[in-house]
Amino acid sequence: MADPGDDTPSRKKASNKMQREAVPFLVPEASSEPKAWLGDVKDSGAPAASGSALAWMSATADQSPPKVVPASNAGKNLQDDKALRLSGTDANQRLIAHLMQNAVNDGKPPMAYLPAEVDAVAEMNGLYWKDKQRGLVEGIFPQMSCLEQLVQAYPQAFFILNTRDHEAWVKSVDNHLDMRQRLVSAELPGLPKGKGGTDQELIEWVAAHHQRVRDLLSARGCRLLCFDIDQHGEAELSSFLGRPLVWPHSNATPAWKCN
Repeated sequence: MADPGDDTPSRKKASNKMQREAVPFLVPEASSEPKAWLGDVKDSGAPAASGSALAWMSATADQSPPKVVPASNAGKNLQDDKALRLSGTDANQRLIAHLMQNAVNDGKPPMAYLPAEVDAVAEMNGLYWKDKQRGLVEGIFPQMSCLEQLVQAYPQAFFILNTRDHEAWVKSVDNHLDMRQRLVSAELPGLPKGKGGTDQELIEWVAAHHQRVRDLLSARGCRLLCFDIDQHGEAELSSFLGRPLVWPHSNATPAWKCN
């Protein structure tokens, strides 16, 4: 999970690992374009250490890569981006998580307040320090708190739930700066403040979320692909979305749809 305000991922600097974990969580109804682009967008499940959920992906008319941003107006003012990353300055107006939660709070579809020019969102959730000295963390996970609204607003979407071995996920959390500390300090759906200090607490939390996604989307008859980031790749995504994908990782392991 990238800290809010991190620089937009560079296609030239993207690592293979980052590229391999570039998977959408929610994709609106497939466009008629012959090719969609999945490049260096960071993502690996919901929630996850290298990106929680890619909100949507679409191909442009000229098949160029979609614009990828970690927050609205990212890159326009690096000082503002740093302030957002370090202390959540203007997060309510800039951070994707807040924009989605604000839309839901106002009775609108979750993505109603996202910038119109944005083609892809590389970090649906937000988890940042409001006051590190006082241990105050703001945590917003729309893929959890707004799951019902996402399903209701986008019933024809292609949902992709990114999964991986739970123990490997925990290791990824611990390898990502102070993420464990932020998770423990935040008040999150299914993970009250003070919980998450043990591996088992985190594993139970993410497992419960995965099961909730499976159960809810199955009950609503939604299209859902469960995608193991360590096993699945280009072929599985192409088959599920019904169109070829440009993506650097591929794997012969068959995809499986959630029941």
